[in-house]
Amino acid sequence: MIVGIDVGFGWTKIVSENNIIKKFPTWLAYNVEVDSLPEVATVRYDGRLYVVGKDVKIMAQKIEISDINELIKYSPIFVKYAEKLVKDKIEKVVTGVPIKYRNQKDKLKAAISDLGIECEVLPQGFGIFADVVDTLITDEVLILDIGYNTLDYLIALKDEEEGWAKKRGNTIDKLGVIRALEFFRDELPNDFSHVRNYSFSRLLEIFERGSIHFEEGFIDVSKAKMTAIESHTELIKTRLREELGEGALEINTIVIAGGGANLTKIDLFKGAKKYIPEKPEFSQARGYLKYALKGIEY
Repeated sequence: MIVGIDVGFGWTKIVSENNIIKKFPTWLAYNVEVDSLPEVATVRYDGRLYVVGKDVKIMAQKIEISDINELIKYSPIFVKYAEKLVKDKIEKVVTGVPIKYRNQKDKLKAAISDLGIECEVLPQGFGIFADVVDTLITDEVLILDIGYNTLDYLIALKDEEEGWAKKRGNTIDKLGVIRALEFFRDELPNDFSHVRNYSFSRLLEIFERGSIHFEEGFIDVSKAKMTAIESHTELIKTRLREELGEGALEINTIVIAGGGANLTKIDLFKGAKKYIPEKPEFSQARGYLKYALKGIEY
């Protein structure tokens, strides 16, 4: 079984060659085995039992995964949990690291390989490229992967003789969905000041829904949501100008994927063709799998 796995700071996405598509929060907690119930999602790794995914929400001993080192350290646990979800033995995993941390890919490969699973690690953004390359009718593309914490970008240009070449790429920290949530929190009316103290995971649920559930019913906060999306979009445009210059904004095709693609409803650049893949949060993992199965050149 070959599986593409996109382990992000917010969610882990899985696409397998037997057409299983799953995602779960990239959450972990230590589990006291005597207190566990059969219905709790657990993984045993390196002599310890961990709770994985949404069940972590009700656990006390949560593990904070806040940087690339912790993401690499705990990735084998998420791979083992993925094996439960695809209900088959995983023989090969293709996964990725943020472009900024591509020098860490050997560490991630070694961590997953210790499970006895063959592993390839690619820069994030290439998975999305591999997912959409067959459908691109252009000779230039800017790929934006809007994750929970980070935004990765990749610029690829096509030459008639040489084919596609990846020209530039980088990771911008704190420009993912978490930044939109900060804007959203600041836009909430003063009457909802206590809501601003909610965890980001709880705020994300409210943000996606566009309403807050109180005892008296649902309160609409869609206006605050749209203002936050507009502010986030403008911030992305500004940061990309700083990173790439005005010329990059003239690229004629922009592919927007990752979980944040569902929250970026406004066109980033006028005149550019914007393309959001089907189920964009799975585009990276889907592309990793296509890379493995179709031999797409990296």
